This record gives sequence, C-alpha cells and structure tokens, in this order.
Amino acid sequence: MTASARWTRLQALVREELRQLTIVQASDRAWQMPFAAALASGLPLLVGAYFDHLGYGLVSSLGGWCFSTCPARRCITAWSR
Repeated sequence: MTASARWTRLQALVREELRQLTIVQASDRAWQMPFAAALASGLPLLVGAYFDHLGYGLVSSLGGWCFSTCPARRCITAWSR
C-alpha cells in the first residue's frame, strides 16, 4: 500500500467517524435522564477535587455511571424476568 493510498484511507476513516459523531439520534429516554446522570457522575468528582481526594470522587462517580447505563424502564422489572 502506497503512502498516498494510506493517506486517502485515513482521510476517509476520519470523515466517516466525524459524520457518525455529528448524527443526532432519537432516544426513548426523557431529557432528565442524561441530565441527572451528568450530575450524578460529575458532582462527586467536583466534591472530591474540592477536598483534595479525587480518588474518592472517582469511586463515587461510578454510581452515576451505573445510573446512566440502566435501561429506560425500571431495573427491578428487568431483573425479575
């Protein structure tokens, strides 16, 4: 593979990645869910950084991350199946 072919392939790959990053897709979740997930994962980081214990904030923000990966319906009904 020549250098120009690699460059063309890289340009096509970057163009495709940027196209996919800029697509806005519909979601079945309400707008409150992503907002609450951002707060649930971001606030512990801010508190941990403020008190100079960023490690504690990182561990605490895992709860926010878990919250954001829950399905749109109630988790307890999904687990009972």
